[in-house]
Amino acid sequence: MTGDSGTATPSASPRRDYGELIIPAVLVLVGTVVVAGIVTMDEAGDGGLFGAKAFPWIVAVLCYVVAVLMAVSVFRPTPRPPSADPGDEADLILDHGHAPAEASNWRSVVIVVGGVLLFILILEPIGWLISGTLLFAIVAVGLGARNHIASVLGGLGIAAVIQLAFSGLLGIYIPPGILG
Repeated sequence: MTGDSGTATPSASPRRDYGELIIPAVLVLVGTVVVAGIVTMDEAGDGGLFGAKAFPWIVAVLCYVVAVLMAVSVFRPTPRPPSADPGDEADLILDHGHAPAEASNWRSVVIVVGGVLLFILILEPIGWLISGTLLFAIVAVGLGARNHIASVLGGLGIAAVIQLAFSGLLGIYIPPGILG
């Protein structure tokens, strides 16, 4: 907002980067798919307190809660630190009266989404251990990891622990792929 003289008014709100709403939207979509799966799931017996539907409900609720919290953080006004020089703030105001907002890191978004899509495509034929390792490594690189060897080794460790926990301890099927 500008006054008659073309100067910015103090009540000008900062620009928001609505690209940050992609992840909350994906979380809502995932939560909805999980709930749809829970509703259509056939469960043997009464299921008890921690039956086959308990963990999916926890995941669905967490997806919704995190999505809401992330969306609120996008729309919440962020306080701007006071500048040392009053002229500095005026230099930052663009012609339309808003301070420049940080842009979304689209490179990271593309890398992470590409990694998830790759994971979905290769999970059954390649197996959990390899595809999970690649998923964790690609996400780490997408989020800024510079040491690719450490990313792969960390991904392998996480995927192996998940494989042992779900297959060995809980008896839940995880696709073995070419290693099985």
